[in-house]
Amino acid sequence: MFRPVRATQAPIAPHSASLKEIEAGLHHGELIRFSGKVIDRSFRAGGVRKQGGHWTRKVLLLQHENLIFTAEAETSGNEPALEDIPVGSTIEITGVCFTETDEKKKLESLQLLMPTAASFRVLARPSWLTPQRLLIGVGALLVLLVLGAIWTLAVSKRNATLRQLVQDKEVAQDELQQAHDFLEERVKERTAQLKFQITARKESELQFKAVLSERTRLAQELHDTLEQTLTGIGLQLDASSKLMPANPDNATYHLDLAREMISQSQIDVRRSIWDLRSRALEQFDLPGALTTSTKQLADGSNIVVKVTTCGRVRPLPETIEENLLRIAQEAMTNVVKHSKASTALVELDFGPKTISLKISDNGIGFDPQDSPGPESGHFGLQGISERAKRIGGELLIQRGTEGGTTVSIRVAVGGENNLPANGALAEAVS
Repeated sequence: MFRPVRATQAPIAPHSASLKEIEAGLHHGELIRFSGKVIDRSFRAGGVRKQGGHWTRKVLLLQHENLIFTAEAETSGNEPALEDIPVGSTIEITGVCFTETDEKKKLESLQLLMPTAASFRVLARPSWLTPQRLLIGVGALLVLLVLGAIWTLAVSKRNATLRQLVQDKEVAQDELQQAHDFLEERVKERTAQLKFQITARKESELQFKAVLSERTRLAQELHDTLEQTLTGIGLQLDASSKLMPANPDNATYHLDLAREMISQSQIDVRRSIWDLRSRALEQFDLPGALTTSTKQLADGSNIVVKVTTCGRVRPLPETIEENLLRIAQEAMTNVVKHSKASTALVELDFGPKTISLKISDNGIGFDPQDSPGPESGHFGLQGISERAKRIGGELLIQRGTEGGTTVSIRVAVGGENNLPANGALAEAVS
């Protein structure tokens, strides 16, 4: 419980604070008197008070020896007290001390909160001899001295002295011209050396980039052809070994298929290494290549693969066709090796200005974020991503809500009016 009493309170007397006391962290939250030299000042509107009327926040930036601090006051109405203080004046501020220190108790900042805008006292006004006025005076004096020197030289020099100066000038000009010619020759030589070094460095960088690009291409081609073919061969050999005791004829069929895949692998490896493939002579057919490759990969397994093509089938740029085929082969290899699926669907959609490829299965699915990567010796997903970036495609790998995985890529191509058509619709089931 409390009750109000009538009592008069004496006003709080401010303490005179020194710089050492402030730096020691004393007087925090106390009403003190502290002096400083005005360096700058700023004023900004603060809004409207609840009781009515506008108020303004006025801030002074001051310096006391090597300490820079601020003094702030909130005023209402037109109180020009702080605006009238000339910059460079030494004043004594009365306000509440607010200090901030670091972990070592070292002073970081000082702020004085003034009760009113008139809580200061001017100790000394700036001297009349300001740096600007001093600079103007020195400049005027220098001008007078130069004029006097010029007048003295004009009077004292004679015609003989002038002729001697002309001769000395000619000699100095000749020497300067010789030095200029020598320097220009040296500059030309050095420029030629720098051009040679820059050219050699650029050639070296281009060679390194070309070698690195070719090695990356060969690594991706070998992975997308040889590794996938070896996987198919392994599946055929496993099927042959299982069928050999009971059904030798079917086992022989799988052996013949493995032999064909080995021959095809030799061709693919040779083309990948030497890059001698002629797409115009081969009359490359992307839907047919997808059907053949997926059939070879899935043959001997329990996976039923369906390849569908919709839209107006037409030739595409070689880079797009090659990378789409390799992406589909890598995705189907993962389906055969890891998905435990029973069906897989490969969809190729020729749009007016885009081409889309989607490979989906009903297997166990996987999370791309948790799948092993190159650090574990698995380069499949990385190869798919790099090939998608190479042709500017939008790649999406998703795991279905009821299992299975979908790998889809969408690539922008030229309008269909610019490319001839191979057919209207092709569909194959293997």
